[in-house]
Amino acid sequence: MATPLIDLSPVLNTIIGLLGPLISLVLTIQIFRMVLNLLTGTIGTLGGVVR
Repeated sequence: MATPLIDLSPVLNTIIGLLGPLISLVLTIQIFRMVLNLLTGTIGTLGGVVR
């Protein structure tokens, strides 16, 4: 029963190693999009007020 664990641990480590940067990238993109939406909304309302 010990052999499958030895076989699986590197695979799990690789998956986690790949998922970590991917998740952080997705989170960064989501935050960036949120900030972008906020900025466009603020600029839009400011533009509307100026007009």
